[in-house]
Amino acid sequence: MIHTEYVNASLEYAHSMRRMVLFGFLFMGVLMSGLSILAYLQINDANNNITRVIELNNKKTTLYYNMRHLARERTFNLHRMLATKDSFLRDEHRIRHSNLAGKFIATREKLMALPLSSEEILMIERFSISLNTSQPKQSELAQYAIEGKDDKAMALVESVSQAQEQSLSYLDRLVNTQKKRNMVNLEGARDAYQNTVNYLVLIAISMLIFGSIITAYIFNKISHSARAMLSINRELQTTNYKLEDAQKESEAANIAKSDFLANMSHEIRTPMNAIFSVIGILRSGKLGKLNETGEHMVNMAHQNSTHLLTLINDLLDFSKIDAEDIKINLEPVNIRDEVNNVTKSLKYSANEKGLQLNTNIDPRIETLLLLDPARLYQVLINLVNNAIKYTQNGSVTFNIRLIDSNTTPLIRFEIIDTGMGISKESHEQIFEKFYQVDASSTRKIGGTGLGLSICSHLVKAMSGKISMESTPDQGSRFWFDIPYVIPKQEST
Repeated sequence: MIHTEYVNASLEYAHSMRRMVLFGFLFMGVLMSGLSILAYLQINDANNNITRVIELNNKKTTLYYNMRHLARERTFNLHRMLATKDSFLRDEHRIRHSNLAGKFIATREKLMALPLSSEEILMIERFSISLNTSQPKQSELAQYAIEGKDDKAMALVESVSQAQEQSLSYLDRLVNTQKKRNMVNLEGARDAYQNTVNYLVLIAISMLIFGSIITAYIFNKISHSARAMLSINRELQTTNYKLEDAQKESEAANIAKSDFLANMSHEIRTPMNAIFSVIGILRSGKLGKLNETGEHMVNMAHQNSTHLLTLINDLLDFSKIDAEDIKINLEPVNIRDEVNNVTKSLKYSANEKGLQLNTNIDPRIETLLLLDPARLYQVLINLVNNAIKYTQNGSVTFNIRLIDSNTTPLIRFEIIDTGMGISKESHEQIFEKFYQVDASSTRKIGGTGLGLSICSHLVKAMSGKISMESTPDQGSRFWFDIPYVIPKQEST
């Protein structure tokens, strides 16, 4: 009774600690989530604002530099026009001067389409006034150069240059304005990141404080539940001793079961050896030559005795099947002969019930395949025999066909009957050992419930897959696929 109280007290402490820990972590999660969201919004807002402003400022700065470059290029072009005496070159420079003016105007229009501050608008207005002063002088200078009036053109060079420098000074002031604005935005970004750091520090401090509180609470609970834990430990030790005793008893039972199976195996093999000896004498002809029917019956008895011995070995060592430790011996097998052996063995049972036993083999299938004949025969005999047992009228059809695949081709063995069928609820359990769909029908027909389980394990051991579909009162369809492997031809 005392142990039970300790256990209950320990469980109560455990539940209490779990609730406290869950509440603590929930609170910390909400707190961290809230602070993290605030930090994220702060950073996101700052980043978006900075991105928008910097992109706009970069566009403006690029346009300013382009306008400055075009203005200087126009001035240089005028100097080139004066420097040459070739009238054709002067015409080319005049055309280039006009083109540069068009580009300059287009660039200025792009700039005016962007959002501008009051300071920028003032600078651009002054810049435009300056252009209105310098532009007529440049046009007059170019006209004098075209007309060959170099003396008048040279007289205008200095005033044109001064007006040009005045215009460029406004562009330089606009560029400096953009730089200052970028610095202001960078300061804003730095403040936003500093606020984010403060949020993160607050999160860390909150986690530390709350984690310390939870840790102290847990240690307090643990100290109060120490005696209950010790009591549980003593009870667990007692339970372990009992489990060890039970394990020893189980091992002893397993040893006894193994001894029983070994003795049973010996007792079963003794009459089987006698049966094999009698069949061997009959097949050898020492008691006289058998007619065709007798020879066929003896061969059938020999084949089924071999199958019975294999089945006995599997049943006596079913632990190997459970562990999937079944030995598969592959060898070249005449698949049509194997199929004929199965149908010959069960043809009498089918005829006795008035059933048609049909066999169809895909003509694309090679004669020799690499298989384990004993295991294949065991699976086929089980499936076809089941189909015959549970079919009262109609037919049993045995199909063998080739399944094309992108990886490894497969050969499918398919058994279709018109028997009693299986309910949908039993489909998932049908391949379990000792499972029987209908106990009443099993008592009438016979069976241990191991056949389909053995088939499932054997097919899996042959790297295959088995499945089924069935409808009550309409019949069943069992099939399994195994790798389609053709033996390699040995060179002579």
